[in-house]
Amino acid sequence: MTSDRRTRPPAPRLAAAVLAATAAAAMAACAPKADPAAGGLLSGVAGVAGGGYQARVDERQATVDDLGETEAAAARQAAEAEAQVAANAARIEALELDLARSRAAIRRALEAPATIAELPPAEAQAAADFLRQTSADRYAGLTPDARIAALSEAISGAAELADRLAAIGAL
Repeated sequence: MTSDRRTRPPAPRLAAAVLAATAAAAMAACAPKADPAAGGLLSGVAGVAGGGYQARVDERQATVDDLGETEAAAARQAAEAEAQVAANAARIEALELDLARSRAAIRRALEAPATIAELPPAEAQAAADFLRQTSADRYAGLTPDARIAALSEAISGAAELADRLAAIGAL
């Protein structure tokens, strides 16, 4: 009888174990997935019922909201930068006009025959130097902030020179 045991089919316990392992593997393959594109019907039902899909939707909506806020902030910064560029351009235009008027007044004073006779040589030289140093091409190529500073300084110098010329009757 010992030889019969060796040739008999596997015991029912071994068959049950193999069946259980196969069933477990099959169930693992059918386990619900969080990604709707990767799952099947069971995953879809489990995702809807368990809230997994809603969590994905909420996460993606939060990302969209964050991107919207970032875009709005960038748009505000761009608008502020454009406003600053426009303000700088207007300020530069006004300063250039003011400087051109000052240069024209000083040039007229230097070209007047009465002024030439009455003007001390040092003041005549200062006026000529000012006109040479404040030519329009001197400010080309500067950044807007540097241009505003240089034009403001030149206008201040023009005002001082105009005051000196007025004091001696040249303006």
